[in-house]
Amino acid sequence: EGLVALKRDLREREALAEVADGLKKPAISMTDGPLELYREPQESAAFEKTLARYLEVLGDLRDQGLITLGYVDKPGSDLIARLLELVQLQEHEHASSPLRGRRYAGVQDAQWLDARLQNPGDRSALFGIHSDTAKSFKGDLALHFFYLNVGTPGKTHLARVEVPGWVARDRDLVGMLQAVLTEQAAILGTRPYPYVLHRAHEVAVVSLPEHQHVEEMIVAEFRRRGIPVEEGSYKQYAKDLDPSKTRYEG
Repeated sequence: EGLVALKRDLREREALAEVADGLKKPAISMTDGPLELYREPQESAAFEKTLARYLEVLGDLRDQGLITLGYVDKPGSDLIARLLELVQLQEHEHASSPLRGRRYAGVQDAQWLDARLQNPGDRSALFGIHSDTAKSFKGDLALHFFYLNVGTPGKTHLARVEVPGWVARDRDLVGMLQAVLTEQAAILGTRPYPYVLHRAHEVAVVSLPEHQHVEEMIVAEFRRRGIPVEEGSYKQYAKDLDPSKTRYEG
């Protein structure tokens, strides 16, 4: 499942690169989720090969002038809390693990920023992402993020927006993203979310029969190769008979 998700993420970016050349610039592309790849096992040869191709595609998007971002709705990360903990460490403590006795354990970034980004369109400062995978994103492709209030007056809703380095360094591009994302999220009213992503989800529906057909093809191939396949429970079989189910909710 993880490998399939990896290939899907890569194919999404490749599809963007295929259409980018014919777009009138400036143009913005956005994908649902982070720009950084989070798949297991990250040390596998398949992951490394996919990551290398993924970086090539991001470079192509940069060369074609396509502004690209990853949109994380309702983020639960604590990246800023960890940064504050590192800043407050004494010099002799830096060699030890910052996870020991964490001062702000359990405090999410949204809790820090909720009262500071009160107006729709307000954003945080830009931060760099530091992780084992992010080390592969260098120079113009280095990963950055900021938090953006896409909510309504009196009701803050924070999203995390991830952008590559060549976008993060251009204040005009960042300002454009602020405006576009705030406008897009406002279209859906009290449940703010970029409308273009919402439409993409509606169009890319995998029907239940389609999902079942793919599963049947996989099972048939397993059996052809002599790989034992465990049958589902009778409870699941009965649930799948429900005629009201028309969409796969995996």
